[in-house]
Amino acid sequence: MSVQIDVSGMDSSIHDKYDWAYILKNSPNLILDARKDHKDKYDLAYIAKAGASLILNDFQFDKYDLAYIAKACRSSNNFLHLVDTGDKDKYDLAYVGKMGVYIYSSDEAQRDKYDLAYIARACVSGGGCLVYYDFGRLDKYELRYVRKAGARIQIRCYRDKYDTSYILSP
Repeated sequence: MSVQIDVSGMDSSIHDKYDWAYILKNSPNLILDARKDHKDKYDLAYIAKAGASLILNDFQFDKYDLAYIAKACRSSNNFLHLVDTGDKDKYDLAYVGKMGVYIYSSDEAQRDKYDLAYIARACVSGGGCLVYYDFGRLDKYELRYVRKAGARIQIRCYRDKYDTSYILSP
């Protein structure tokens, strides 16, 4: 079982990286939502090495910093969960994806099927995954192409049972 903590509203006395390391020792499987908190990459890497999975937006750091944080997460057998806002191009996300990252994308990122498939293959090669939330922008053929590249598809709009079975079929 995992516990997700949003650190944005917490008391600032707990924001020290050593305090987080102490908390993580006593709370395994912690997922730290650091999207609203402005920590530097070294603090996040320290927290990740102590045993936390992290949630970040792709615009918070450049691709090299995200890869550094992802390696720290993987060193403690955890994952970096990266929200794709469309800020980075497919090559930057693929670079980070090869480090074993879970990337969460949706229609809002405005990516076509080729970009999504490229990112999905990179994530799978690193031991991570691309999760795509479908709100109806891509048609069933495009979604099946992305799924066959290794992405997980979460259908969030109305699709008839024939479309859904086609997208999810092997």
